[in-house]
Amino acid sequence: VSHKLDPRQWETVDVDNYCFSCNGLSKFTADDLVKLGTYSVLIGKTAYCNASMMTLSESQMAFMRAFGEGFAWELIELYSGPPNVTFKWRHFGRMTGYFSCPSFSGYTYKAEPTNKMVNIYGICKATVSSDLKIQDLQVFFDINQLFAQFTELCPLAPFANIPISLNPSAANQMKESVVDDTSSYADQSTLAVKPEQSTLNQQSTTCAII
Repeated sequence: VSHKLDPRQWETVDVDNYCFSCNGLSKFTADDLVKLGTYSVLIGKTAYCNASMMTLSESQMAFMRAFGEGFAWELIELYSGPPNVTFKWRHFGRMTGYFSCPSFSGYTYKAEPTNKMVNIYGICKATVSSDLKIQDLQVFFDINQLFAQFTELCPLAPFANIPISLNPSAANQMKESVVDDTSSYADQSTLAVKPEQSTLNQQSTTCAII
């Protein structure tokens, strides 16, 4: 998607029958991926990042800037062959530039580079046609492993303006938000924070809340 915005140019994909999903959630067509961008589809809305608030070009720039030396991909283990190809993969690259994005709280934060290697791991199941073109691609991984490494120098920055102390119900929902859609508890009534509990997370010297 980053290099070919016309799905008809995707030579490894059966465009008319193509379907993409992440972690068993919504399914997207090739046209959906072009419109929304792969980062928005893969990340969605988490406690660390609200990808729906970023355009395709903004999300691409955010990651290209952070991974100034590139963000490589490799196949680690192959578990089964066609037509249902299942494998384990790794994405990796050094964080040489800052990363910035809007968080669940609505604030945009900026995390300075760690200059360390960032690694994320996942599983894929790809169903291919008789001529080995991908028809269905299912990706499974924990997106938070990426953002935890991005924000190593400022782990609280993505949660700025989110109360630290929540009632038990809201606390459970906050835990679920790390891997699920956070929109379900945007309602202020679920937070029910007492005045004496309204202490907010503070930014660190290596992060900025924009």
